[in-house]
Amino acid sequence: ATWPTRIAAVVGNTLANALSPTETFFVNIAEAISADPSNVRFRFHHDASLQTSHYHWQIDDVQISNLPENEMIMNYAYTSTTGLGEEYGRIPSSQLPPTMNIGAEVFNYGGQEQTNVVVNCSVTDEDDAEVFASSIPVGTLTSSQVFIADVDVDLPALPLGLYTATFTITSDQIDLDGNPDDNTRVRTFEVTDHIYSLDNLGNHPTGLQTATQVGSGSFTDNPENVKLMTMYYINSEFTVYGLELDLGSTSAAGSSVIVSILDTTDVLGTPSVVNEILAESDPYVLTQQDVAAGVVSIRFIEPVVLDPNAYYAVASLFAAGNNNVTIVDDTTVPQPGLASALWIPFDPPNNQNFYGGNGTAWAVRLTSNPSVSVAENMDLEGVTMYPNPTSGILRINAAQSEKYTAEVFNMLGELLMTNIFTTSTTMDLAPLADGVYSVRISNGTSAMVQRVTLN
Repeated sequence: ATWPTRIAAVVGNTLANALSPTETFFVNIAEAISADPSNVRFRFHHDASLQTSHYHWQIDDVQISNLPENEMIMNYAYTSTTGLGEEYGRIPSSQLPPTMNIGAEVFNYGGQEQTNVVVNCSVTDEDDAEVFASSIPVGTLTSSQVFIADVDVDLPALPLGLYTATFTITSDQIDLDGNPDDNTRVRTFEVTDHIYSLDNLGNHPTGLQTATQVGSGSFTDNPENVKLMTMYYINSEFTVYGLELDLGSTSAAGSSVIVSILDTTDVLGTPSVVNEILAESDPYVLTQQDVAAGVVSIRFIEPVVLDPNAYYAVASLFAAGNNNVTIVDDTTVPQPGLASALWIPFDPPNNQNFYGGNGTAWAVRLTSNPSVSVAENMDLEGVTMYPNPTSGILRINAAQSEKYTAEVFNMLGELLMTNIFTTSTTMDLAPLADGVYSVRISNGTSAMVQRVTLN
């Protein structure tokens, strides 16, 4: 009753989107204060009814200024191969759809109406040659009006390479615009042979890229294990041999990763379940070389042929003591909430585990390159395990007398048992359900993994 005018900073103007370090939000308050301009108050609050959620929010540099007569702003632009909002940074040529959804949100921040408004998009290749273009008529925009110009365009044949989409606004009054710099937005995407990535790290226009890193140790609920999941739409049959990960700078040798593919139907159900792992790797222990390179490719035990559908590429990250593993999170381009998701196993108290709504892009990528491999340090010798299959008891012997760690993982990549020994040990797997488990033995510098069947 006492605050009659509410202006949502996340509806109709994504300049207020909190995915970048700072964003500027413009709003015309002339009509809101016209009844009593000498008695105006402002307050800022988080409105959960808008289904928004952030770890924190901050307000700074609030300014009241005269409304310009002519000021068009392009809030954002997009190039989406799904038509659902996802903007994949790297797309294998085999997965390009026949059309691309392009568009932009434009905002008349000026006091005067703008006529014959048009959003233009020109897509150029690495040689700056235009490969396709589109113009989207908007018409007349009154003061403070927001409009989303959206169209599906037919894609021509696109050779491998990086493409730049430049969006611009034109109107009858555009030459009078108060700030021409905000009339343009740029997006880039790459057509590749093998790599399919939601993130576009390294390809964003100069000066626009923002990123952070997330992984084991990022969440107090379960600091030892976290699953980062990136969704991929498969348009035609696609053989995937493994995943490529961009490692965060806080990753340390000795931590480990298991990569896998899950069906989105399982993950997005209520509650989230895993009925079947479509592909999975053995546990991989990061080396110092991996950390220095900042990227690692991990091969599945067997390649998987994905039929047209949506899938999650999953990186299960495991800390080893204080040695964490993190993945780079591309925060440059807002993505739909479920495009990248978070799953924390054993999260109390409800044990639902799955959290959607990341809104950015984990650097967890599919690769169809049959030669994908890692510089594996799985060279630990002189260790034997028996019997296999086993009804419960698993004996482990080492030829050298030194400190070893034995870890047992299930097919979800969850660590179930740990044992530290010198030359030999016995582990009782009987309390576990019948199935196949990965047993990893490490001496701190080298490791080996063996699959053990319990029945």
